Amino acid sequence: MSADQIERGKYLANHVALCVDCHSQRDFTQFAGPIKAGTFGGGGEKFGPEMGFPGTFYSPNLTPSALKGLD
Repeated sequence: MSADQIERGKYLANHVALCVDCHSQRDFTQFAGPIKAGTFGGGGEKFGPEMGFPGTFYSPNLTPSALKGLD
């Protein structure tokens, strides 16, 4: 994978598809729920019935260490 492809992936995940918004923990006590420091891509955000989901789901960890060996 080239450096350009990696940068393109970062751009898409952070600014277009916003993957990291759900795959990081967020502080909803603050306006717009910013990502909590140290949780970027680490998963753990809860999506439950109180949000209209048919069960409880937790977003998985998307960090490189969690994805290693999944190629």
